Amino acid sequence: MVEKITHVKNPLTVIAMFAGIAEISGTIVLPFIDVANQAIYIWFLMLFPVILISLFFITLNFNHRVLYAPSDYKNESHFLELFGYSNAGEQLEKLKMS
Repeated sequence: MVEKITHVKNPLTVIAMFAGIAEISGTIVLPFIDVANQAIYIWFLMLFPVILISLFFITLNFNHRVLYAPSDYKNESHFLELFGYSNAGEQLEKLKMS
């Protein structure tokens, strides 16, 4: 089972891991917080995932290309086509213009 765990390859995995760790650690810490502050902390624990998911979907809606790595595609040339790569002549022309 442990040999199946690999390094993080995708930003979506980072977001999921961050949200999971934040919720678990937040729940573990809750009994040790002063009773006067527990209500505020509970609201934070409820609203944090909603805000995180909302920001994620806003990012996904407006800039979906940055959330995927080249290894997420079966053919990495599809990743390059997504960003519109140029040939050597076009690159030389851009260098001359700047």
